[in-house]
Amino acid sequence: MKNLPILASIASIALLLLAGCTAGQQPPEYILSYSLPSAITPYAWEKTLVLYPNATLARVSSRWDRNQTTDSIILTSDEFARVQALIANATASGLSPVYRKPGGPAVGSTGYALNFTMGGAPKRIEVEPGAPVPQALAALTNGLSALERRRMGGLEGEFCGGIAAFPCAQGLSCRLEGQYPDAGGACNIGG
Repeated sequence: MKNLPILASIASIALLLLAGCTAGQQPPEYILSYSLPSAITPYAWEKTLVLYPNATLARVSSRWDRNQTTDSIILTSDEFARVQALIANATASGLSPVYRKPGGPAVGSTGYALNFTMGGAPKRIEVEPGAPVPQALAALTNGLSALERRRMGGLEGEFCGGIAAFPCAQGLSCRLEGQYPDAGGACNIGG
């Protein structure tokens, strides 16, 4: 019983140290994670995008027959400001926590989930495949996905080329489906 005050003091110090360690870490600004069906194979890429407050955009991607890869870039101040504006617009539009496909039962987590924080409490939104979403939410996901593909390149089976000239990630090449200037295709290993 004599040791109880000492143990309580040690526990208090440990909690203060733990709080100090976690308080210095900033939470991610915005996270978008979703499954992306491949145009070339029947397998799906699991891809997570994380945008940090220091304007670092990180991508973690994996597939059941591939190793997990992580790459990241630093966004320009203009790119970061545009994404922050999309986040603020989506946050202000009063989003629902779940968007379901009409006329059917819940299909689980095969769509995508968003987690983002911007000057307030964290938000989590689940979207089922085929579910209608508000324009502000679509603009946010489309904007960040387009930025990721333009700056980091598409994964195997993802769209490349086209009028926006989307590149492929390092080690992949774009197999075009036409011979005209704005032809699109899919990213492939090899030629």
